[in-house]
Amino acid sequence: MFIPDPLQKTTKIPVRIVNGKVEFFYGGDLPALRDGTVGDLVVPSHALLSPRALDLMGQELDIEILSEPAMVWFAVKPSNASDAEKFTEKLNVYGMSDYRFVPFKLRRQLFLHLQGTKTPKLVDCECDNEPLEIHAKSLNHAYRLVSRRLELQRRAHGGNVFLRAFYRDGRAYRPLGELRDAYEARLEQHLIFVTRLNSMQARFSTRARDRVPSLLEEGEVGRSGTQLESLSSIVRQSMGAQSAKLRELVPFLKSETEPVGSALQVVLSGIETKDDDETLIEHLAHLLSATGECVFRRLRIEDEHFAHLLHILNELLAEIAESLQVEAELSEKSVTISSRQSSNRLTAEETRA
Repeated sequence: MFIPDPLQKTTKIPVRIVNGKVEFFYGGDLPALRDGTVGDLVVPSHALLSPRALDLMGQELDIEILSEPAMVWFAVKPSNASDAEKFTEKLNVYGMSDYRFVPFKLRRQLFLHLQGTKTPKLVDCECDNEPLEIHAKSLNHAYRLVSRRLELQRRAHGGNVFLRAFYRDGRAYRPLGELRDAYEARLEQHLIFVTRLNSMQARFSTRARDRVPSLLEEGEVGRSGTQLESLSSIVRQSMGAQSAKLRELVPFLKSETEPVGSALQVVLSGIETKDDDETLIEHLAHLLSATGECVFRRLRIEDEHFAHLLHILNELLAEIAESLQVEAELSEKSVTISSRQSSNRLTAEETRA
C-alpha cells in the first residue's frame, strides 16, 4: 500500500467533471504530471450519483487495536537530565536512540476510526501517567501535555501520535502508525475487491443489481465454451498455485465466516477433482458472492485470515480482467478484419459487374 509523505508540499489542481470526464477547470489540457503520480479527487459527497459508491467510500467503523489494560509510550526529548531520569524510560527502538519514552496506561480499549477513503483517526481514549500527575482525555491530549511538561525547548507541543506513540508487540516496541497502516491496507483490499467485482459483473451482464453481485449469477452461466474454458483455466492455475495456503484458511473462515469458508472449500475441491468448467465457475460465483456479502456488510475487517483470502481473490480478479480485456481486443480486431474483408469482396464484385 502506497502512503504519500504527509509533509511533502502539494499543489491544488482545480477540475470539473464534464460528461463523466475530468477536465481542467480553467480550460485546455490538465497540467502534465509525472507517470505514477498518486493523488485524491476530493468532491462534495452529494456529487456522487451512485449510492453504492458513496456508501463504499464513506463507510465508517471503529476497530479495536489495543486491548485493556494496555500501555503506550510517547517519544520525547526532555529538556533536563533530572526529568529524563525521573519520568522517562530508555527503550530499544530502531532509529530513536536520542529519544526517551514516557509510559501511559490506557483506561479502556483503544479504537481506530476508519472512515472510508479518508485518513483513519484514533478514537478518544483516557489515559494516565501517575508520576507526572497527567490524566488525559485522549492520546493526542496526553502527548501535548507531556511535551509541554518535559520538552521546554519546543515552541509548539504535541505532534503526530501515530509516529511518536509506541505500543509493545512481544519484545518489540512499534509506532501506532503501523497498526493504522495495517488496518487501512485491509480496508483498501475491501474497496479493491468490490470495485473489481462490480467491474466483472458489468462485463458479464447488463442486469442491474441492488447488492454486491457475484461474478456470474448461479444457474445463469450463459457464456461461450471458449470463455468458460479460459476463465476456468485462470481459476485452476491461480487458486491451484495457492491451494496449500487457501486450505489453511478454510477452518478459520468456517468458524468466523461460515459461508465463505464452505464456499472456498467447494472451489478447492472442484479444482482437485477437475470439475467441468461451468461447475467450477458456478462455485467461484458462490465464493465471490459470499465474500462480497461480508465486505459489503463491513464484516471481518479485523480478521487477518479473511484479509489474506481477499488479497488472493483480488489477484484472481485482476487476472480475469486482464484476460477479458485481451479477448475483447482480439474480438474487436477480428470484427474489424472481417468487416474489411466483406467490404473488399463487395468492391471486387462491383468491379467485375
